[in-house]
Amino acid sequence: MTDLSTEVLKELDHKISKLDRLKAVDHLISDEGRDFTRDRKLLFPDMIKTILSMAGEPVREELLDHFDYSADSATASAFVQARSKIEPEAFRCLFDMMNKEYPCTKTFKGYHLIAVDRSDLAISYNQQDEETYLIKGTDTKGCDLYHINAAYDILENRYTDMILTTRLHEGEQALGKRKGGRPADLEALVKAELLPVRPGRSDLRKIEPHSFVCFNYRFS
Repeated sequence: MTDLSTEVLKELDHKISKLDRLKAVDHLISDEGRDFTRDRKLLFPDMIKTILSMAGEPVREELLDHFDYSADSATASAFVQARSKIEPEAFRCLFDMMNKEYPCTKTFKGYHLIAVDRSDLAISYNQQDEETYLIKGTDTKGCDLYHINAAYDILENRYTDMILTTRLHEGEQALGKRKGGRPADLEALVKAELLPVRPGRSDLRKIEPHSFVCFNYRFS
């Protein structure tokens, strides 16, 4: 019997190859007529796989690992140039393709249990970037952040949806906008859980709604 991880990796390679064939048609690259049209060391599939497998090491070391420490491995500058040609939608497409291939089927009393996570992702300091720069608390210097909104299926132990925003006030409710219509009032949903455990009981649940917790994640 084929190991699940081996099967998933094989399917991932297949999906990346499909993206490679559709990259120009689906506008997954910046310049459909020029980008990744010539035979180079870092082709579109190589870039996707390298980015997905990065473990926080300097780019040069990540490339050496990808090319099995060959003296003919691509340079960091070549990687940066190739990376700029890939549109973020390419990773969104790959994410959706894999989730469609392996749909979430586990439920609790007929419901999918989805947890929504809000996290801050620290990026390079740029006080002039009005979209990402902000001052938090007593830190007068400020910092630049992206805001991650992720939906996680608790029973399947996997992410089912994710968006990246630059405005903190959009929060988890931005996830609802992906499906169209008004976003769900998540605070109201949390407060609803303070109601009695079941009809006929008068005791409230011993829980309170809390605001989200921000943390910075440092990466190379």
